[in-house]
Amino acid sequence: MLKLNNIHKSLIKRGIVLMPQKKNVFEDFTIEENLQTSASIYTRKEAKERLEKVYKILLMLKLMQKRTPFYMSGEERKLLPFALAPIHSPKLFLLDEPFAGVDIDNSQVLVECIKNLIKKNITFIIVEHKMQLLKDIINKEIKLNLGGLENE
Repeated sequence: MLKLNNIHKSLIKRGIVLMPQKKNVFEDFTIEENLQTSASIYTRKEAKERLEKVYKILLMLKLMQKRTPFYMSGEERKLLPFALAPIHSPKLFLLDEPFAGVDIDNSQVLVECIKNLIKKNITFIIVEHKMQLLKDIINKEIKLNLGGLENE
């Protein structure tokens, strides 16, 4: 089975999880294999417990665990990287455009997922163009203009 590299392990052990906008899942792995790979830094028993936690929080993933991301809709695929939070219980979750390519109804599903994770004391740093989706949950917003901070 594929293992996470030392950089990923180091970040995870420090409580930091990154969800890049693209290439955030293994395309040829089933959902279950994707999650098992992420949980592989733990003992087998602990990994199993963490996967059970994911399936309780994101039931849709449990129902599709034998499917590969290739056979998932764009919205379904976006849920898979969110499973990193319950697997690793990070202090900080970095998200790069989590709503890119997601319609408004399914964006609300992702917003609810973020809200539930915030209740578990996870801090988020989110890079996103569709800020209106986050207006009810952000407590600090930094706007960039061509890579620099915008004047307030």
